[in-house]
Amino acid sequence: MSTVSLVLIVKNEEKKIKRCIESAKESVDEVVVVDTGSSDNTKKIAISMGVSMFDYKWNNSFADARNYAISKATSDWVFILDADEYFRQNYRQEIQNHINNGQAIGRVKVVNTYEQDGIMHEAVVYSLRLFPKGTRYEGRIHEQVVSDLPRKLTKIEVLHDGYYKVDKSSRNIPLLQEEIKSNPNDPYYLYQLGKAYQSKENYLEANKYYQKSYMLINRTEPYAPSLIVQYIHCLSKSSQFVKGLKIIEKEERFLSSYPDFFFTKGILLMNYFSSKPNSNLNDLELIESCFLQCLKIGETNTLEGTVGMGSFLPAYNLGLLYELCGLKEKADYYYQQSAAHGFKPAEKRFLRR
Repeated sequence: MSTVSLVLIVKNEEKKIKRCIESAKESVDEVVVVDTGSSDNTKKIAISMGVSMFDYKWNNSFADARNYAISKATSDWVFILDADEYFRQNYRQEIQNHINNGQAIGRVKVVNTYEQDGIMHEAVVYSLRLFPKGTRYEGRIHEQVVSDLPRKLTKIEVLHDGYYKVDKSSRNIPLLQEEIKSNPNDPYYLYQLGKAYQSKENYLEANKYYQKSYMLINRTEPYAPSLIVQYIHCLSKSSQFVKGLKIIEKEERFLSSYPDFFFTKGILLMNYFSSKPNSNLNDLELIESCFLQCLKIGETNTLEGTVGMGSFLPAYNLGLLYELCGLKEKADYYYQQSAAHGFKPAEKRFLRR
């Protein structure tokens, strides 16, 4: 049976490293931790848990640090986690199943928790985390696995709360800018820089990089749907509605099974029509159709996006729309549909009525 090392690079993670290691240690054969300059108790906590600990002098390259950490693993395969991530359950069997199915890079579902407009959300991305030792990374930040091996989706789910009430954009933006100096036409890094500016609510700057990425992106890339939706979202936030509508018209067929697209379209139309003095019933029906389409599609299990875009989020917005139109019964129905998923704003809205 092949062995597996859990590999982490860390810095000042004393509040989260124990949770990370405890969640994964029964799923692997070895835990390797590389510290890049902690000034807190991160190393002490990790060592007390029996890990193999190493130090690495930080050089502003996550790829270099990852590759050094991988070189210290003694197992046949490695699984990559960050200290602010953790396994939902024991995945030893799922890891072995992936390994036994042949040489392939394992794609893992990562659920990110974040706050937006005072509301908690979860966003799903798929990340390459499980691979044979010897596989390497490239990139100063948002580093990418370099391998000719095929990619296969696993049944492993990782939870991540590192962006909850934490602003990492000030650290990320300079590193991404350096990466883009070296690779000015790399759509992935342009996309990531757009996301970094979006997290700072600098939508005009985000649009600049999203537009460049959008012009270069290959539609087969797994992040392509998310890029398009985030670009439309930022155009809406910066009141560039006509430009956003043109992209929506162009991409509707490509994203016909993506609830995030229709939700973002509905939000853009709401903002657009609310800025016009002569909106009418037809405008409201167009918005309504977007949120109903989200519910028709339902939640997606294969594309990156925000949890709830195919269920409680459009239901909540339909409740708001019907309440605005004075349709109490319809509003109550959709508030209840949304609240059934535990969405607190819908519960409050329904009870307040």
